[in-house]
Amino acid sequence: MINIESDEELISDNDESFDLYYEIIECEQTNCQCFRNNFDFQQFVLLNKCIKQVKLNKTEWILSTCTCKNYMKFCLCKHIIAVAVKTKLTEIDFSFRNIGSKKKRGRKAKAKEWFVKSKN
Repeated sequence: MINIESDEELISDNDESFDLYYEIIECEQTNCQCFRNNFDFQQFVLLNKCIKQVKLNKTEWILSTCTCKNYMKFCLCKHIIAVAVKTKLTEIDFSFRNIGSKKKRGRKAKAKEWFVKSKN
C-alpha cells in the first residue's frame, strides 16, 4: 500500500455556498440530523456548481483530483494548478505566458476567392 500525502482544498465562487458547506460539515461532526431535514435539491445543485473540492497530492501534484467538469474531461484543471502554485509545489514560468498579438489598425482585407489563381 502506497502512502500518499494529500490535502483537501475548497474553492468557491461565493460566500453563501461556503456557509452552507461548513454548516453541513458541522452537522456531520456533531451527528445532528438538521441538515438532512433542511437540505433540499436546490442547495445540492448550488453546492455542486459553486464549490470545487481539490484533493492535492503533495508528492506528485499533477496526480491531484478536482470535482469540476474540466477535470473530468481533461484530467487537469485550473483549480489544481492554482492550489499547486499557492502551496509552492510548482511555479509558473512566465516565458510561456500568452502575450498575444496586437490587432492592426484599419479595415481587414477582403478575402480572395478560392478559385482565382494568384499571379506569381
